[in-house]
Amino acid sequence: MRDNFTPEYTRYQKYLVPAVNYLKQNPVAAGICTHWMQHPFTWVREDW
Repeated sequence: MRDNFTPEYTRYQKYLVPAVNYLKQNPVAAGICTHWMQHPFTWVREDW
């Protein structure tokens, strides 16, 4: 089982969370939709 406070995991989260947020907001910034959930090709697991 992996400890969620190891340096590797913390480093991974440091870059992963902003990347996911960017992907979610990219269609909105492009003017394709008004909320990321309206974009049919953007999907993120619910526990994010």
